[in-house]
Amino acid sequence: MSERADAPVPRPLGGAAVGLALVLVAVLVGVAAQRVSGDAPVPAAATAVTPTGHTTTVTVVADGMRFHPDRIDVPLGDRLVIELTNRDHRRHDLVLASGAKTPLLTRDGHARLDAGVIGATVEGWCSLPGHRQAGMTLRIVPTGPR
Repeated sequence: MSERADAPVPRPLGGAAVGLALVLVAVLVGVAAQRVSGDAPVPAAATAVTPTGHTTTVTVVADGMRFHPDRIDVPLGDRLVIELTNRDHRRHDLVLASGAKTPLLTRDGHARLDAGVIGATVEGWCSLPGHRQAGMTLRIVPTGPR
């Protein structure tokens, strides 16, 4: 058999796999860099409020893809500590818009979250994919005179 000079030459797929792997690594490095260098949220304590010196402690339970209670009223200027227990068979955590967060908790797991001095409404949610969208959210609402 004779080969034609203009016939395509078969190439091994190894080069394509290496190229794809390099693109994947570049994307992952970019995502990690964005998380590290992104603007950090402003903690609730940084808002203009006079601390009362009091601490309010609230027990919150994660169960049925919800936080119970899903609204926490806190006297304006109090430090809030959340005692979170996961009673659900799924893993959950609690992330606050202020930047405070718990670790992921398995069933019957427990974590203590210092939410800081509350000077404004703070949103919270479970960070696992789809949980926030499914309604696993809570609100921290300051009460009393401003």
